Parts: sequence; C-alpha cells; structure tokens
Amino acid sequence: MPILRADVYLMAKLKAFELDSTSKKLFGILKELPDIGDLKISKAVKEVEEGGRIRIREWYNMSGRINVPEGSRAFWVFVKRSDENEPWNVMMRLDRNVTAETHEEAMAKAKEWAEGTIVEALRRNFDLETVTVAPPEELSAVKAKVTH
Repeated sequence: MPILRADVYLMAKLKAFELDSTSKKLFGILKELPDIGDLKISKAVKEVEEGGRIRIREWYNMSGRINVPEGSRAFWVFVKRSDENEPWNVMMRLDRNVTAETHEEAMAKAKEWAEGTIVEALRRNFDLETVTVAPPEELSAVKAKVTH
C-alpha cells in the first residue's frame, strides 16, 4: 500500500483563555503525547500601528515532529488571542504521511488520528468552545472570501 501525504489543520477556540498560562499548559499536554516529539516553544511579540496607535500583538509558536511509522512533514502550533478575523485561539498544522490506497482515505485517516490523539487531549484539559479538524483548503481564509 502506498504512503501518501495527508495534511490537516486543527483550529480551536477555548472558553477560558489566557495567553501565557494556556500556551504553557498546552505545551505540557503536547509534550506528554507519545505521537509528538522534539517539541519547542517560543513567544513572539510585535508592535503594530493601527489607526495611529501602537498595539502589541503577542503569540506563542510551538514546533516539533509527529512520531508515526510513515513519518511526518511538519507539526506546528500557533496560540493567540482570538479576534474578529481569526475566531480561534489554537491553530495546528499537522502534516504527516499515511499508508492508504487513495488520497481521500489518507486524509480520513489523518483526520481520525488528529481527533483521537490531539482533540481528545484538548477536550480532557480545556473547555473547548469550538474545534475543527479539516484539510487546509477547507479552512483557507482566501477560499472563504472567494466563496462568500
């Protein structure tokens, strides 16, 4: 059976969110998962001018690898305060290889893995308002603007 690339994104909004403590808690949870390895975390701070005022934007980045037999391409996490344009706190990019006959089957397996591994860990540790696992093209802001 061939090994196919299957990329999915996970987007979640948490009911109780505080940037520093939530990000550190999420990092600890992900480090405990046997399917995630070499996890690193960093905080980014950027000053942005909006309407003549300086606004400080802060977020956390986490990166590592997915430990699956077929191998992985990328594991990346972005944690930030939600806003009108991006109504989520956590976005994960989960690029992995999957053994499957078709790309559709590979995508279904990748989504099932993400839901069973990562979403379940999130549900056990956070009060989730929303959570979505889907291919990048289904969550693309560009596609949303084009189709609406």
